Amino acid sequence: MHRLRRLVAALFGLLALSVAPAEAKRVALVVGINSYDNLKSDQQLHKAVNDARAVAATLKDVGFQVVQAENATRSDFLRTWQRFLDSVQPGDVTTIYFAGHGIELNGVNFILTRDVPRPDDGEELMRGNAIRVGSLMERLREQNPQVAIWIIDACRDSPFAGPGVTRGVGSTRGLKREDPPKGTLVMMSAGSGQGALDALSDADANPNSVYTRTLLPLLKEPGLEVTDLAKRLRTDVEALASTIGRDQRPAFYHELSGDFFLVPPSGPRPSASAPSSGVSEAAAAWASVKDTSDRNLLEAFVRQFPGTFYAGLAQARLDTATKPQSAATVIASVPAASAAAPTAIPVPQPPAVISPALVPSRRKPPSAMESAQAWIEAKDSNDVAALERFISVHGESIYAAPARERLEAARRRQAAATPQGPASPASPARSSNAAEAAKAWVAVKDATEPQMLEAFLQLYGDSIYASQARQRIADLHDSTERMQVAALPVQFPIAPFALKPGGAFRDCARCPEMVVVPAGSFTMGSPKSEAGRASNEGTERSVSIKAFAVGKFAVTFDEWDACVAAGGCDGYRPADQNGRRGRYPVVNVSWKDAKRYVAWLARTTGKPYRLLSEAEREYVARGGTTTPFWFGASITPRQANYNGSIQYANGEKGEFRNRSLPVDFFAANPFGLYQVHGNVYEWTEDCWRPSDAGAPSDGSARMEADCAAHALRGGSLRDGPDALRSAARSGFASENRTENVGFRIARGL
Repeated sequence: MHRLRRLVAALFGLLALSVAPAEAKRVALVVGINSYDNLKSDQQLHKAVNDARAVAATLKDVGFQVVQAENATRSDFLRTWQRFLDSVQPGDVTTIYFAGHGIELNGVNFILTRDVPRPDDGEELMRGNAIRVGSLMERLREQNPQVAIWIIDACRDSPFAGPGVTRGVGSTRGLKREDPPKGTLVMMSAGSGQGALDALSDADANPNSVYTRTLLPLLKEPGLEVTDLAKRLRTDVEALASTIGRDQRPAFYHELSGDFFLVPPSGPRPSASAPSSGVSEAAAAWASVKDTSDRNLLEAFVRQFPGTFYAGLAQARLDTATKPQSAATVIASVPAASAAAPTAIPVPQPPAVISPALVPSRRKPPSAMESAQAWIEAKDSNDVAALERFISVHGESIYAAPARERLEAARRRQAAATPQGPASPASPARSSNAAEAAKAWVAVKDATEPQMLEAFLQLYGDSIYASQARQRIADLHDSTERMQVAALPVQFPIAPFALKPGGAFRDCARCPEMVVVPAGSFTMGSPKSEAGRASNEGTERSVSIKAFAVGKFAVTFDEWDACVAAGGCDGYRPADQNGRRGRYPVVNVSWKDAKRYVAWLARTTGKPYRLLSEAEREYVARGGTTTPFWFGASITPRQANYNGSIQYANGEKGEFRNRSLPVDFFAANPFGLYQVHGNVYEWTEDCWRPSDAGAPSDGSARMEADCAAHALRGGSLRDGPDALRSAARSGFASENRTENVGFRIARGL
């Protein structure tokens, strides 16, 4: 108890050191483009200008001078950009918002203005007329702003990819990661390879996109630090998208030092009479109506809490509830001429306990929307029984994996609970002031002692930071447990036959399983007649390979987490795809991250672990075959994980899963390796060069001193079948991380 008092005293001592940042001028550039002169009518946008207008109005409300443009040509944009730059002085706070089409060309992001060339004009003309995002960031950096916040809502599917799509041109997979300069936060409306939603249904009449409607109230929330804003935005948009079976996980990257608030903690609190901005009030009201199918009540909720995350959930539920009715049903608004007074939504007071409605036994699994709603209620719970109930009902949903992780953490806490614990059910957290809670969270958010965070919860358990504090505590407990159980390695004795071709072995309990491949020669590259062939595959040539061991699977999250638990991999914990960890391939790892993993594994085992060379990667993918894929001349989604809506040669079309699969999902190739085609790209040791000139013939990697990019092989879950061929090549910046790139390892014998 004395220790807790000391921790609480230390917490308030840290708060006393907080110093409010100096006032600075706030300047914003806001651009929205709906109309594109050289794109087809079904490739025009409908909400970009509305989104820009709403963001501009909100930024003005929080003190920004706004320079604005709509449906701008390239010249118009550059003139507006110059006016914006002329307004920025050293030390100013800047925000740039763009809504419109975007394009990724060879790993470089561009935004597109109204007069972008026609698609058939070719890549070079497109590159010359589009505006590179990185160049804009570099130019703004020269003005020395204190903070630069970039919000880019251009992560739509390519207009050239087919009917019914919206923003994003060039690559079919939206925009890539954009590495920010110092003092910069970059927010994108969807993750790499994902599309962003304009609406939740055809009947969704909200004038703003799903991303922007969720962003707007967060921009005005007092005491919300900008990186926490980005996290909240990602969580809420992801939950909304999941209600209609879509993956949209907004991305953000930053190089900020310290904390920055658009609306400082000392700013005015939202008025209780303005429910549209009362996020906590909307949350409480949603708890009372979330299980209803009463159309009038749901419509009243949308009217009373417009623009909130929960209004989007109400719209999605209303859409589901009204599907059997006529197609003329409108869910988002009520005509202004209606004489009926809007129904009031009951807002329960904090002490009240809302009894959930009894759930009848189901004859079919719950919908994605129902699972999303249930997870929103359960995700911060430490109640073992509540989490067990969630898993029993929603065990097949995308939320099952994080629910099971949280359940295990809750069971650990329950088992370790003692009367001397710092938190007591009889001592509920006091009602917190937003400004105090924000300052307290800044002081403790990076704490490495769970007791400090528990002291924070005792004081501010009803604040917006409480869920993050609980997650941080769970992470610290998990990290401690991993350090205790993953004292790698206990090295295994390896039988001599296991080191011969076809043999399999592990060097330690949590080391990747390795397979020995035989020495041999093969023809590297592809014949000119091969469907989908690219010029960078070069001329066919003979390459000799020495026997070596290769990972049976791509490296998994479990294997990466073992490295982190043992103090390796720089402690980096990559983000997963909606809780897909364990035996799923690790993603969001750069080439440098992969090199850290193999260096740790080599140090730990004393064995020569490394990445594969490009030649070795093609050799093991072919598995002794000469066809485009090891299983033949064509491919279907029953054989690999890729964009199955695209046909290859005479093969079949099929499912586009748009998510990773466990590493052992499909059959092994003749060398005993799994998923050498698709699922995730795999880093290789070679520097990226677009031709085969100077490539070694002995299977070794091609390395250069100034190597800024490295070669990828195998294709991914979001690519068409051309990219999965054994000979297909791609390159990627060495420091970049994305959700469809992982790696496989090699080891000398």
